[in-house]
Amino acid sequence: MATSGDVVVIAAEAREFFGLVRKSGTAGFVLIANGPGPVLAGQAVREAASRTKIRALVSTGLCGALKPEFVVGDVVVADCVLDAASGNRYSAAQPPVRPAAKMGLVVSMDRVAVTSAEKEELRRLTGACAVEMEAAEVARWAVQLGVPFYCVRAVSDTADHTLAMDFNAYRDKQGRFSRWRIALAAIGKPRRIPALRQFDQDCRMAAVKLGDFLANCQF
Repeated sequence: MATSGDVVVIAAEAREFFGLVRKSGTAGFVLIANGPGPVLAGQAVREAASRTKIRALVSTGLCGALKPEFVVGDVVVADCVLDAASGNRYSAAQPPVRPAAKMGLVVSMDRVAVTSAEKEELRRLTGACAVEMEAAEVARWAVQLGVPFYCVRAVSDTADHTLAMDFNAYRDKQGRFSRWRIALAAIGKPRRIPALRQFDQDCRMAAVKLGDFLANCQF
């Protein structure tokens, strides 16, 4: 197990680092946001490994809650990550110093869980407490590199919440979310706009909570 090098933190979107940068800057971390999903997360880790010695890999960002008691802003620390595509499970290390958080199995899949019904089905089938899109691939790379793996997320949408639009329809050929297509879709159906604004506020609040948590962790 590596004892020196950089802690590389992988997220999908740069805005998921907002709280951490606001709280403590990037001291002690190498932050990479390369887009959602396993392919882009794998590219991020591979690029990091070509440029620096990795001491630990952290998959972070926002997540959808699968447990009904989780609320927006709750921090989730995975003890295990399930790859929905392969069925592989990856153990996740626990930060030795951390504030209180929710803990449990996190399921990782290459799509946004949009509806409350989809989230309920995921919880029923997997027993997971939260869902996200990159952690399984980051965990696979951690095994390959022989370094500790952590998964720390913050809830952006609750188990009973259905998103105002299906964001999966607005990913480009590389898998990244196309912001201009999302904006056009919102303009085309303006009744969505209040719900989208609220979701954006929830994401921002969750990112702040996540940053506060990460700033007090040791990896």
